[in-house]
Amino acid sequence: MRYLRDHSLFYMREEFTKNEGHVYLCTIEYGNFPRIDTFDNQRRGDHKSGYLSAFAHPIVRRYNKGKLVGEHHVVEDVDFYCLHKEDREALQRFLTRSIEQGDKLV
Repeated sequence: MRYLRDHSLFYMREEFTKNEGHVYLCTIEYGNFPRIDTFDNQRRGDHKSGYLSAFAHPIVRRYNKGKLVGEHHVVEDVDFYCLHKEDREALQRFLTRSIEQGDKLV
């Protein structure tokens, strides 16, 4: 496991995923919703709709030989607390499924 700080997603993707079998990148990103009113929006959603979050939240991406093969958005709440029980369980399911599928993607 490597921890890289302050690198762009593009750089990490290009340098660390293209020749490797299975790589997981975890980033903190804002959603891409430019017209959202942050004061008039729910900050805690369903773990199945984490990808709809406009706020800063963790994203775990799985790459195989440079190709994105899985992505999981962790839902955040107003205090940026991302590890509610249901969030941990959803992330664990994503990682377990990814590891189980690993040999099929090589």
